[in-house]
Formats: sequence, C-alpha cells, structure tokens
Amino acid sequence: MRFGLNNVLGFLMFIGVIFGSIVLQSTLINGILSSYIFPDILLAVLVYVGLKRDLTEGILWTLFISLVYSVHSGFTSLSSSLFMLLVFFVSRYIGRNFYLLTVKDYFWELAVPIFSQKILLSLWLYWHNVSVMPIAFLQAVTTTICSAFIGLLILKMLTSLDVWSGRLDATSLIGKKD
Repeated sequence: MRFGLNNVLGFLMFIGVIFGSIVLQSTLINGILSSYIFPDILLAVLVYVGLKRDLTEGILWTLFISLVYSVHSGFTSLSSSLFMLLVFFVSRYIGRNFYLLTVKDYFWELAVPIFSQKILLSLWLYWHNVSVMPIAFLQAVTTTICSAFIGLLILKMLTSLDVWSGRLDATSLIGKKD
C-alpha cells in the first residue's frame, strides 16, 4: 500500500465518517426519529468494511468501530465487539460468495448482516421476557429496512471516497468479485 497524500486523507476521511455517523446517530436521529424508524449508520459502515477491506484490516476497523459504538451505546466492549464481528463476518461471507451486481443485491447484502445482529441482540437482551420478543422482532425488522436504505447511500459515498483516495479502482464499482 502506498502512503500518498490521497491515501492519508482517505484514511482520515474514513475515520471522520465513523465519528460523524456516531454523532449523527446519537444526536439527530436518536432525538427526532422513533425507535422503530432508526437507521443504524455504523452497521452500514461495517458492512462496507466487510465488503471492501481485507481480513486483517477489516477486523481492526471492526474492533475500532465497536469500541466507538460501545462508548456511545452503553454496551461493554466485549459484547459490542462480538456483535460487530458477527456483522463483519456475515457481510464478508456474502460479499465473497455471492455476486453483487444490482441495487437489490446490495440491499440484501446490507439487510442480512444487520438483521442477524439485531435479532441476536434482541434474543440476548430479552431472553428472560418472551412477551417482549414480538415487539423486539418488529423493531429489528424496521431498523434493518431503514439501515439498508440509508446504507445504500453510505456504500456509495464510501466507495467513491476509496476510489478518490486510490484505494480502489473504478472497476470495483461494477460489482466484480475480488
């Protein structure tokens, strides 16, 4: 990997996207939208990391994102890391084993890891109270749909950022496998 000015600026901008999304998510979105229409922007960034980064770099970014997430969400670092690693590995598996060519394919690439994280998180939090599970399931479905729609914009923005910084070439926008 080259360390040019564009690469350093791309790295700093990616960190800025992570912190900007946590600020946006914890202030504006959390204050205005209800808990049923709540896009999880960091999970969309994490799906992008699973798609476009190699394994070592992706795990390091995932642990960094989970640390930032745990500071702002009240989870412990271990539980946040486990749930974020789940999203990373599911998105990495889907990205490596399925062709992602259309917007619908990318929507499902975003929806499946986010939904699996939301369902496992709901089961982990509400295992003792079965009467809350239908509400938690409905909230997981609506949050996943909102996150996937917002995530399409996030994927496009991060891909163009990586193309600008020279990390990806323009042919990666077509949807070819690595």
